[in-house]
Amino acid sequence: MQPGRIYLDNCVTTCCAPEVIKEMQPYLEEKFWFPGTFISTGESTNNLITEAQKTIAETLGASPKEIHFTSGGTLANNIAIKGLANAYKQQGKHIIVSVVDYPDLLTNAAYLEKNGFEVTYLSSDSEGFISLEELK
Repeated sequence: MQPGRIYLDNCVTTCCAPEVIKEMQPYLEEKFWFPGTFISTGESTNNLITEAQKTIAETLGASPKEIHFTSGGTLANNIAIKGLANAYKQQGKHIIVSVVDYPDLLTNAAYLEKNGFEVTYLSSDSEGFISLEELK
């Protein structure tokens, strides 16, 4: 990117930190094996993923079984939104979103609406702000 420019559209991709690129380089070039435990190369990759889950879990005060890696933010959002909505549906099935929310959030809201949830879609003004009156 040119000096003095600021990139603000990180919804699909973002610049990787140099230290992340350095750490991931072997897995992009040499150790790209499927992490299945039925072959030796996959078993070593699976062990590395398991160790990463443990490290992250310890940092967050969580269980390694609670740490899941996804291919990106959209898949992570899908799992979290649908999982939470279904886990708490006994407490209520009403979801409120804004028409200017991130597209995968709106897609999940539409999916949940088709599956018995009530969804309220809040409008926004020309600057993207919702009305607190409409929210009430």
